[in-house]
Amino acid sequence: TVCYGETRVEMRRYTDAECQQMLSAAAEGFAREVLACTPGLAYHPYQLAAATSLAYNIGVKAYCGSTVARRFNAGDLRGGCNGFPAWRYAGGREVQGLVNRRAAERDLCMTGLEATA
Repeated sequence: TVCYGETRVEMRRYTDAECQQMLSAAAEGFAREVLACTPGLAYHPYQLAAATSLAYNIGVKAYCGSTVARRFNAGDLRGGCNGFPAWRYAGGREVQGLVNRRAAERDLCMTGLEATA
C-alpha cells in the first residue's frame, strides 16, 4: 500500500501533500458510499466519520453488510459504535494495530452520544 493504506493507485513514493489529497478524495468517496447504505448517518457527523474510516479499512461491501450498519439503520447509534471492536482480526488472528484503530474509531463514534440516554 501507499500513503494511508491506499491500494488503488500506482505503487510509488508520494509526497505528503499527494498523500493528503489522496486521503481526502478517498474519504469523500467512501463517505458517499457509507451514506448510501446507512442514510441516517447524514445528520450524525461523528458516527459518519467513524463509519467512513471503518469502510475505508474493511471495504464498503463488508461495512454495508455489517452489524454496525444494521444497528445504525435501526437507529441504535450506541450499538453501532459498540460493534466496531469486532473488526479487529486479519487472517484469523487478532491484530493489535486493528484493536487500536477500532478503539479510536469507537471513541470518535461515541462523540456526542455520551450525554444521551
